[in-house]
Amino acid sequence: MLDAIRTVVVAAMIPGGYGVMIVAHSLIAGPQGTRKEVDRFIHGPGSYIGDIVNHQPRFRNNPTSLSPRRFNITGLSPNGALPQTRYFPRQRDFPTDQIEQAVKAGARAIVLGTYHGGYWPKESVKEMLPLIKKHRVLVILADPTPAGYVQESKFGFGVPAGDWDPFQLLSYLRYVLLFTNNKEDICMAIWSGVATAVIAIEPTTE
Repeated sequence: MLDAIRTVVVAAMIPGGYGVMIVAHSLIAGPQGTRKEVDRFIHGPGSYIGDIVNHQPRFRNNPTSLSPRRFNITGLSPNGALPQTRYFPRQRDFPTDQIEQAVKAGARAIVLGTYHGGYWPKESVKEMLPLIKKHRVLVILADPTPAGYVQESKFGFGVPAGDWDPFQLLSYLRYVLLFTNNKEDICMAIWSGVATAVIAIEPTTE
């Protein structure tokens, strides 16, 4: 309770403020996309604001102004499949041949669940880079921890996913890839702060 009161008081002194905030388990987050898992809150994409450190609020980001991104899928056949994506969790001895297997199975994008801030073991990076270049597969770096945030690519590969939850990002990417293969467009879609992909089905006219 004390943490929440201090957070509100400090936020009130910041020009523009932060609007509605959730303060729980040392996390400060906006409500958009934030969810509860078991006994803790997990911030949604674009809603990570900061942390509580020694009972003091530390604001790190301005909450993104979110608006749903709509995809018109009226032209998609009922039997048509969405583009495939794959997720690989962080692992010290990551078997890099899984990258090649995923691509051969049809994956057009791979999300790596990184260590804090986008770190991935250097030896594994050296083995992955030739495969990524060979297959020209899109790799996204996402931190799966509750307050995780990947701001930059540390090893010269991969698209930083900001504060996207890896599993939400997997689903979102399938719709993005349905409409574009352009890396810049995909990066823009990831960094646009959109929390959820809303499928827009336009009514047909006779």
